Amino acid sequence: MSVCLRLFFLIVLSGLVASGGSRAEPAAGWHGPDLRKELPFVTEMVAGGNVLKAELVAEPWHTEAPRQRQCMGGDGVTLTVSRDGAPVGTDAYCSAYGSGWAEFQIDARGTPYLFVAYQEGRGTRATATYMRVYTLQPAFTRLTQFDIRVPMTELGDVAYEYRVSAPPEGGLIVDRKAAEWPEDEICCDEEGMVRSDQIVIPPAR
Repeated sequence: MSVCLRLFFLIVLSGLVASGGSRAEPAAGWHGPDLRKELPFVTEMVAGGNVLKAELVAEPWHTEAPRQRQCMGGDGVTLTVSRDGAPVGTDAYCSAYGSGWAEFQIDARGTPYLFVAYQEGRGTRATATYMRVYTLQPAFTRLTQFDIRVPMTELGDVAYEYRVSAPPEGGLIVDRKAAEWPEDEICCDEEGMVRSDQIVIPPAR
C-alpha cells in the first residue's frame, strides 16, 4: 500500500471515530426537560420598545391562589411581572423545592407571553415538571400549561423537549417531542402519554 493511500485510510478512520463519539445536540430552538433553577430567578426582554421583566422569588410559606392550597415549607413561589418598571401582574403558587424558570415569548402581532416552569411532588421518581403559560395583555392571565417531565414508574420518566414558534396570524405554537421514555411502555399508553404533539396557544383578544 502506498504512503498516500495509507494516509487516506487513516484520515477516513479518524473521522469515523470522531463522529461516532460525538453527542447529538438538540435541534436549534429546542429546550430540554431539565428546567429546574434555584430561586430567585430574573429574566428580561425588550419588546415593542418596552422592557419586560419577570422575577421568581421563593417564599418560606404561603397559600397558593386560586386553589387556596397551603404550600409546604420552602415550596412557595411569588411571580412578579413588570413593564418598564410598572407592575403588570403577580401570581402566588407552589413549586417543589422552591424552584422555577421563566422566559418571555412574543407572537407575530407583538403580544408578549410568559412561560414559567414549576414542579409538583417531592422525592425520587415523584417530582413532575410543568410549563405554565401566561398572557400579559389585555390582562395578566394564566392561559394553559403542559407537561415537561412526568414520573411514571421506577423504570423512568416521560420527559419532553419543546420549542416555540409564532405563526403569522398571532398566538404561539408549542411543539413537543419525547426526550426520555420508560422501558415499560405499557404504563405510558395507559396514561395517554404521547411521543410528540403540538399545543396551539390562540392569539390574545
